[in-house]
Amino acid sequence: MQFKSTGKIKYSPKTHKIDDKWWVVLDCQVDIGKYYRNLYELSTFKTEKLKVPSWKEHITIVRNEKPVNEEVWRVYNDRIIEFEYNTIPRWNDQYYWLDVECDFFYQLRIELGLPKEPEIPFHLTFGTKL
Repeated sequence: MQFKSTGKIKYSPKTHKIDDKWWVVLDCQVDIGKYYRNLYELSTFKTEKLKVPSWKEHITIVRNEKPVNEEVWRVYNDRIIEFEYNTIPRWNDQYYWLDVECDFFYQLRIELGLPKEPEIPFHLTFGTKL
């Protein structure tokens, strides 16, 4: 099932990472993360919790990739973007996320001179293991 939501584009967000210069993320609505972290806690009979990711609820669009076309860097800063997300959570040993779809993310990467497809597919990170 797909739901729609919106977020705000942020370039070079301040983070826990040493080098955050060539990152672009979409800040997403915190209620999405609260909802899915709560579902996780309930699914474990309140024996486990997830913490909020360092960048809060977000979608990474550019992951430390220096753009070929630097002149268009920050063109979409603070722009509100609509995206669709899958309601079935996925996870690995550390992160919890929802798969997302948004044609704009591909457009942004192409305008920056980056490959259309990111190394890691677009997803909304909503939680990390404690």
